[in-house]
Amino acid sequence: MTQFKNQPFFEATGIMEDFIAGPQLWLFPWRNPLTARLGREYFLGLPRRPGVYLMRDKDGRVIYVGQSKNLRQRLDSYRYARPESSSRKVIRLIARISTIEIELCPTAQAAMLRENFLLRKYRPLFNTVNTHPESHVFIRIRTEKEGLEVDYTNIQGTYSANEPGALIFGAFKSFPARRGLLALFRLFWSQSNLSADRHSLPVHLNGQKPPRPFRLKILTDNKRMARKTFDYFSGKSDVLINRLCGKSGQMLTSVEDPWLRDILSEDRDALTHFYRVGPARNTQLKEGSPLSRKQPIGQAQLDDLLVTVNLSV
Repeated sequence: MTQFKNQPFFEATGIMEDFIAGPQLWLFPWRNPLTARLGREYFLGLPRRPGVYLMRDKDGRVIYVGQSKNLRQRLDSYRYARPESSSRKVIRLIARISTIEIELCPTAQAAMLRENFLLRKYRPLFNTVNTHPESHVFIRIRTEKEGLEVDYTNIQGTYSANEPGALIFGAFKSFPARRGLLALFRLFWSQSNLSADRHSLPVHLNGQKPPRPFRLKILTDNKRMARKTFDYFSGKSDVLINRLCGKSGQMLTSVEDPWLRDILSEDRDALTHFYRVGPARNTQLKEGSPLSRKQPIGQAQLDDLLVTVNLSV
């Protein structure tokens, strides 16, 4: 045992090196249980057609919903999943599957739309994407005597499409929209505080998402900025970021505090990303739908339209 002197046990035996570099260690040999539970004949009898599948646990609860243009190939992949080649989430899912139901669909696109419906209906434990469309947000821009007021909500129907002087935009995916709004708020604030430092930034703006309630007012004396803001949310102006920050980022370089300048630089990137996956994409979605340009897209409808036009979420 002298070779272990003054050395941690795991380091001396090489166990730590194997633990870090190698696959997860199992106390007992792991065997995929799906063939034993459902039978080899079940998988051989699956159709090679588009459809959706619902996985249930022993209590009958739907724990996962998926879709594929080839159900047999997709479900067969679960039967051969192993810890060294699959994620821990998949291994945990397989351990809980008791039954698998399938529904055939005429096309692969129809299968994706059906999957969206079932995700909203069951909100399975092992699904995350498209299970909570009510988290998508709407943005309202309203004209007032002092200027423009920008706010947001994730409760559909909060804003009236017939409200005088107001335009409603959305729905937008929650995180990019909230991050973009916070960036917009900070950039407008910084325009009036070019010599500010990190300690001057309001507490409610020093975070990762906009405060609740969130409102941003743009004074009428800056009519050009107001027009650009409208164009931005209607998907017509992809140059607003540079307009906000001055030509070639001049406004950012005018900020004295390096920390605040870095934050504002990240905000400009956040706004660029939000424009691409928010207003600009919604404009493209409306071109292939019966919605008018001024009509907002519903929260659940957004997920379905993204499937219909085959865009990434």
